[in-house]
Parts: sequence; C-alpha cells; structure tokens
Amino acid sequence: ELADVVHERGDEGFLAQLGHDLARHGLRCEGSAHRVFPEQGLEQVPLVEAHLPLLQRLLDAIDLFAAEPATRQATALRLGNLNNAALLPVLEKARQEERDAGVRAVLTEAVYKLQLLAPAPQVRRQAVAYFGATRAEFALSRLRELVPQEPDAEVREAITTAISTIERYLQ
Repeated sequence: ELADVVHERGDEGFLAQLGHDLARHGLRCEGSAHRVFPEQGLEQVPLVEAHLPLLQRLLDAIDLFAAEPATRQATALRLGNLNNAALLPVLEKARQEERDAGVRAVLTEAVYKLQLLAPAPQVRRQAVAYFGATRAEFALSRLRELVPQEPDAEVREAITTAISTIERYLQ
C-alpha cells in the first residue's frame, strides 16, 4: 500500500521512502498483496515538487502489480510510451509475474518499445524483429523515426525490413 511507502512525519510533512533509482535497484513483489519495494538503497526524501516524478514512478510501479488487470494493463501501456529505458527492469519484472494473458501481451509490447532505446544493437535488433514479426501497425511511426537516427547498419536494415513487412501486411 502507499501507506507503506509514504507516511506523515511531524512538521516535515510527507516523506517518501524511495531508492535513488527504482529501475536501477530492481523491484520485488512480496506476498499476495504485490507490495513493491526497492531491494536496497532506501532513503527518506522530502516530498517537494522536485520529487514528484520519483513519487509518480513509485506509484506506477505499484500499479503494475495492482489487483485489477485493467490497472496493470493501462499502466504498462503508459509506461511503454514514455520512451524511458530506465523503466525496463520494473516492466520486465511485472511481465515475469503477470498471469493475465492480455496484460502480459501489453507488458511485452512495452518492454520491446523500450528496448528500441537500448544501447546494445542486438537488443534493438531483437525489438525491431518483434514488431516486424507481429506486424504491429502502432510501431510504424516509431520505426520510421528511428531509421535516420540508428547508428548501427544492421539495426537500420532490420528496421527497414520491419517497416516493409508491416506495410505489406496492411495493404
């Protein structure tokens, strides 16, 4: 629960127990309540406007393990569209533990979307291959944007192939 993470403490107001970077530390789920905590590195952070993005990331991580599939699915979709590769560890953890096939599919797409930003060319190539194999129409605009930016020739070729595959499927 949020109460496990955020609590009121005297005149200091609300404090959040946050890690320096939730994605970097990884997350674990405990028990049937699916409470999410960083593995290590907790610190007290005053909840001021500058810390709201950190708190939002924590709330998103909690929502990825919510009881309601619709909440998990909506959160996975939103996080996959943020273009923030630092979210990969929490999305991968959620995907590993997800039992609902529909939510797992959205988590898989979110992971591959973020892998398009990975530093390793083989990871980017794998993500491109996924979108080509699934003929994901929603990925077309993103793949087109990536072609001129892609530094690796093999990945650039894979992107072009995936775009062609998707376009042929849509015709």
